[in-house]
Amino acid sequence: MISNLLKKDFVLSAHPTLYMFMIIGALVLVPAYPYGMVFFFGCLGLYFSTLNGRENNDIFYSAILPLDKKDIVKGKCLFFITFELIQILITTLIAFIKISFIDSPNNDVGIECNIAFFGFGFIIYSIFNYIFLTKIYKSSYKIGIPFVISLIFVVLAIILMELISHIPYFSWIDGIAFSDLQKQIPILIIGFILFIFINILTYKKATQNFEKVDL
Repeated sequence: MISNLLKKDFVLSAHPTLYMFMIIGALVLVPAYPYGMVFFFGCLGLYFSTLNGRENNDIFYSAILPLDKKDIVKGKCLFFITFELIQILITTLIAFIKISFIDSPNNDVGIECNIAFFGFGFIIYSIFNYIFLTKIYKSSYKIGIPFVISLIFVVLAIILMELISHIPYFSWIDGIAFSDLQKQIPILIIGFILFIFINILTYKKATQNFEKVDL
């Protein structure tokens, strides 16, 4: 059942830009570029897909299926998570190729595409999912304001990620040397744990909100 809901989202609801933003991790190959934009575009793709779903009455279509409201929310949450994990995986592969085979200087604009970068990415997506999904399921059709609110926090998190790499004390966060990568592992672990925990909270809170909506 959940696999069918995922298929529905990727085939019927997903905006074409979502697939473009799925591989936008290629931006890490661009020298002197704020790589946090990879996650910004990911959030933008999910917004476009949610907007596309609303215009095509996705929630109302799902509501007439033999499904509980919690299953509708679960399907949408898994759609977001699946996209984010695929995008991060693709970006990881591109980053590995860059660091291993392309002789390029460190990113002077912000954080390099290293282990810490992906740890922060999990945190950024956790913030976006919680704010955006819990708010849109309060009404099922108001999408613009929830996106703006979630985007404010996402942009602040991205700016913080980019700025912290310029602080001399945290210079190891921007490094790609083996010793620096070792120090960054806790950031990745914490980020991934938060990603799991906050997405569970997102599902529970969004379900509670959606149960109160009269379709």
